[in-house]
Amino acid sequence: MDGYSLAQFVLVKSSSSTRNIIYYSGNFTVLTATFEFKRRVGYYLLQVYLPCAILVMLSWIAFWMDKRDTGNRLTVGVTTILTIMFLLSYGNSSVPKMSYVKAMDIYLLTSFAFIFFSLIESVLCWRFENVAARQDESNKATPKHMSANDVPPVLNENSHWRGLNKRVTGESKLTPGDNCENSVPKPPSNPEIDDVILQKLAKCLDRIQTATGRNETKPNKKSRYELDTFARIIFPVSFVLFNIIYWSVWPIET
Repeated sequence: MDGYSLAQFVLVKSSSSTRNIIYYSGNFTVLTATFEFKRRVGYYLLQVYLPCAILVMLSWIAFWMDKRDTGNRLTVGVTTILTIMFLLSYGNSSVPKMSYVKAMDIYLLTSFAFIFFSLIESVLCWRFENVAARQDESNKATPKHMSANDVPPVLNENSHWRGLNKRVTGESKLTPGDNCENSVPKPPSNPEIDDVILQKLAKCLDRIQTATGRNETKPNKKSRYELDTFARIIFPVSFVLFNIIYWSVWPIET
């Protein structure tokens, strides 16, 4: 076979054998030739493996994009998934139909899993960002302290309620051991004024209690950025480890 070569295969060895077969019509000698071929890897490295690895690295661009830019992040993920699905069909169409899993199938399916999980990570980042944004909006909507505008106008105008006005606006604070009945002066005798004052006072106390609860449980804004930071490290390291294991099991032989 010197001087002859195939584009996708390399002839490893060849052997021949003869045997006699007896038929009703007579005895015949049969010559059997056996050829062992090995597939050339260089063609698939350039056409399948290298584009597949580049697609996996392109899917990591979403980790450095803004989390609020959900459309572009999902576009990167969906585009890379569709492209690697094309590589799967192209790689299987260029080899004979086989019932077992080939080494190229393992590489392509694992790369597809990396791209799919990067798309899932983008969706999770978008979800966590929306939850954190709603928490920030609710914290801004809740007052952290009381101002003079939150105090009933009657309290500002009536000198009999100046002590209560100072306590509500923060000039003097009540301690847990204080007795509210002894510290708060009696309201005016006008029933209409009493109803307005009590309603406004109840609203002020509810706001104070809500603001105190918000201050005790502040959201950690740093946690929303930890997912992308984790993905920037774990995805490249995992892919490099996969390639080391893969090419050590199926090495490239010239």
